[in-house]
Amino acid sequence: MHVKDHIRILKYYNLGDDRMTSDKDYYNEEATDCIIRVLRGQVEVLKSRVQEHATGHYITAIGVIETRIKELLKEKEIWAEYDEQN
Repeated sequence: MHVKDHIRILKYYNLGDDRMTSDKDYYNEEATDCIIRVLRGQVEVLKSRVQEHATGHYITAIGVIETRIKELLKEKEIWAEYDEQN
């Protein structure tokens, strides 16, 4: 998917508000970095709670959070590519 397609998707889901005037207004790298750090911290907390039995829900949560981290890292790559193009 091309960078412009990703931006259209962000706008479609209204990730932002009416004051946003440019494509770049829909992304904040500093906030994304903070979210990634928090999510990585939560993964570590959950990993410390995993035991042999009855903690499958932690393993599931770890997988979901790690997937979200990957999505955010991909989003950073897309915006970096967008910055290079503009």
